[in-house]
Amino acid sequence: MTSWAVSLCMAVLGVLAATSEHRTGTIRATYIAVPRRGTVLAAKAAAVGAVALAAGQVTVFGSFLASAAIIGDRPITGQHLVLADQAAHLLAAGLSVAVFALLGLALGVLLRSTAGAIVVVVLLWHVVPLLVANLPAPWDRRIGSFMLAGLPGQVAEGAGAPSVYGDLLAPPAALAVLLAYAAVPLAAAAVAVGRRDA
Repeated sequence: MTSWAVSLCMAVLGVLAATSEHRTGTIRATYIAVPRRGTVLAAKAAAVGAVALAAGQVTVFGSFLASAAIIGDRPITGQHLVLADQAAHLLAAGLSVAVFALLGLALGVLLRSTAGAIVVVVLLWHVVPLLVANLPAPWDRRIGSFMLAGLPGQVAEGAGAPSVYGDLLAPPAALAVLLAYAAVPLAAAAVAVGRRDA
């Protein structure tokens, strides 16, 4: 749950990293200082990705450790609060935060509108998964397996992992889809940046 909320925050950070310079017009000065626009986008992606990855990992591991401290050694059915058992899932959840942030950055570059990019991020973050979850079976699981929020569980546990999204992807396939959520929009943003005026 914590990675879900921090994903939205970091996606908004990514959007703002891209759109704030366009809104104020300072992007022109940036492109004068660094004429290679792809380099500017790569630097922004590196900065946003690093901050979001750190924030995601700290938040996910912090909430896990806080939960473990609160629960202590009381047995709760379905709760496995052993760090070694959950490390892969926690790492994947933290990585998904960075992917959301890079997706937000790419959408900000492509749309050049803070409001428009945030609306698309919220649609991908919350609305589309709700719509997919209400599709008739088996389409809910088939399409849900490709929803961004459902991928960390599949990266960590593979097909058959319990999930409200879907559970059809093996870990390597889920990781490839997760990384594609960042790589494909960033590639489109790099093409768009090279073809547009500031």
